[in-house]
Amino acid sequence: MATTIRTGGELRGTMVLDNYNSVGVSVGGGVMDLQPGSHADSIAFRPTVLRFGVTGEHRFTPVHVVFQPYVSAEFSYFWMGWNYRSPMPVGSGTINSDSTSNLEGSVGAGLKIRLQHLSVFGEARVGGVWVNAVTDGGVDNAFFDSVGYVGLRAGLIINF
Repeated sequence: MATTIRTGGELRGTMVLDNYNSVGVSVGGGVMDLQPGSHADSIAFRPTVLRFGVTGEHRFTPVHVVFQPYVSAEFSYFWMGWNYRSPMPVGSGTINSDSTSNLEGSVGAGLKIRLQHLSVFGEARVGGVWVNAVTDGGVDNAFFDSVGYVGLRAGLIINF
């Protein structure tokens, strides 16, 4: 997959299991801006992504402490849909849009700063994305590749 910038958002529900561990579910979505001039960008226009996942987190300090270093893991299913820049031949016809179902897994380490009703966090993540070799429309997927990645993420959490 060409270098992309993914813009969007995520909503996550987390259940604290004990003072150090939590699990959660997430749903999110966004748009991928493909690297201009890449093979994927020459075929598809700004793919839309919908994601559903499960998460786990282990903190090295109790949940009530202000500074909380942690490690985490995520696994998600995501659907990606796009419009082709030119009609794509399939069998005896053509299609103008398509989609594919994919899997992603990652692990991370970060720091959460917990205030009374608000937390902020930053983390580094390492993971991989498996992209289906054939699209849902039956096209051989030679334009979106499975990849490994290293990334940074920051966010804001509302504590209830």
